[in-house]
Amino acid sequence: MAEGEEVSVKLEHNTLTDVMYVDIQPLFEGSVVSVCEVGDSIGFPGQIQARFDADRGILYGLTIQNFSGFKRRLLWRYRMWSIQRALELLVATLKVGLGMDNHRNDRPALCHH
Repeated sequence: MAEGEEVSVKLEHNTLTDVMYVDIQPLFEGSVVSVCEVGDSIGFPGQIQARFDADRGILYGLTIQNFSGFKRRLLWRYRMWSIQRALELLVATLKVGLGMDNHRNDRPALCHH
């Protein structure tokens, strides 16, 4: 993703499990997906997992558990009025923390191997 390019996300909320799937990039042949708990680092302990390929520097998406609680906290505590914008900010922040912001980092700051 080029600098200044707007993040495009596809959202899918499973209302039965209250899980939000945030898809940023599609998987392709040969994709190696790692999953890392990132919620602890950003104030939502145990609630957010990132799906990414560390070797290629690609963030594929997020899985947000208890989405209704996540949304309520964003709207009331953090005064975020747009869930879409909040998720775009979250994705941009995670890309930096995972070393996927066009500055290669051999060990993501948010994930401990």
